[in-house]
Amino acid sequence: MKPLNKTAHYLVRNAHSYCFRVNVPRELQTLVGRRELRYSLRTGCVRIARDKAQIIAGHVKQIFAWLRY
Repeated sequence: MKPLNKTAHYLVRNAHSYCFRVNVPRELQTLVGRRELRYSLRTGCVRIARDKAQIIAGHVKQIFAWLRY
């Protein structure tokens, strides 16, 4: 998988579809139990993938903020 040039850094393309991918901040890695989160967006359409990824990114950002609190 490699990041797409003109899209958000958390949107990556695999062989058949797009995935959401984000690194877990170091201070939360032990709490989350992972270094990165990946989730299949189940679409090959970049427009749909961008929309889905933005929604997921917002949720992940909120969860990280909650975990830091």
